[in-house]
Amino acid sequence: MVPLLVSVMAMAFGTYLVLKGLKHLWKVEFPVALMIGFAVAVIFYFLARPWVVSRCKNQLNDKHGVNKLLPCL
Repeated sequence: MVPLLVSVMAMAFGTYLVLKGLKHLWKVEFPVALMIGFAVAVIFYFLARPWVVSRCKNQLNDKHGVNKLLPCL
């Protein structure tokens, strides 16, 4: 579930960057930006899935286990 949510956020952010950032270079229509965002989402899904699976092996379901997933907090 987490890799799916990460990929949805990456799709939204990628589509936004294409629409707002690349409009100065060339005119991008919304469906094209959405397809580029979808490609970004697929890439992020396949990058996030192995990372989440490897981090969750032997993970305890308590406060200390969650804190290990988020080391910067």
